[in-house]
Formats: sequence, C-alpha cells, structure tokens
Amino acid sequence: MDYKHIVFTGFSILIILFVFINFKSKSKTILIENLENQTQPQSNCCGNDPLFLAMKNASDIAILKDQVKEIGELKQKLNVVETNSQNNTKYIEDLQQQYANEASQVQTALTTPDEDNAESELNDNSLSMQEQMQETTE
Repeated sequence: MDYKHIVFTGFSILIILFVFINFKSKSKTILIENLENQTQPQSNCCGNDPLFLAMKNASDIAILKDQVKEIGELKQKLNVVETNSQNNTKYIEDLQQQYANEASQVQTALTTPDEDNAESELNDNSLSMQEQMQETTE
C-alpha cells in the first residue's frame, strides 16, 4: 500500500465518523411545552375542554418556571465571572504599577550612582581580597 492510499482511507474514516457523530447529536431534541406529540395529529375532542386546557397550562407553567430558574442561575454565574474579571483586572493593574515603580527606582539608581557608596564598596572589596590573599598564603 502506498502513502496516498493510507491517507485517503484515514480521511474517509474520519469523514464517516464525523457524519455519524453529527447525526447522533442532531437526533437529540429538547422537549419544550408539550411538543413531544408533533408527529401525531391532535384530536379535537379535548381542544376546548377546560380541564384539559388547565392541565396543559399547568404543565407549560412548570416548564417555564424551570427555564426561568435556569436563567437566574446563569445570571448569578455571570455576576461571579464579572466580579472575578474585575478583581483580576485590578490585580494586573496593581502589578503593572508595582513593576513600573521598581523600574523607575532601578533607572534612578543607575543614572545617579552614590559616590560614597561606590567608594565604600571598592574599599570593602579590596579589603576582602587582601584578607583572602593572606589566608591563602598562610
């Protein structure tokens, strides 16, 4: 078998799997407000019966109540995400300010060296080197 035949076979299998998965996902439908009997013709025997209409309204109200509850839960989750986003934005801005302050301090330290500090560091370095040399000679 050559390389092109293997690639064509693999590609064909992927397409078949995609079509199968897509068909299965579309076959799942959500039943809303008593729509499960769409394929069967509705008889007119109960169409205007007050008891039938009351029961249908009650079931529709229950379904709508559940949907409103789900919307309320989504709103709460959205509020939490928004709050977290605002906190993260504030934290990032604080970090940026902190880094900007530190960068300006470093820039200031590099542009204006302290002469007394530089001389004392040189003296300290020379003394420590002299001590090391004495220790190695002993």
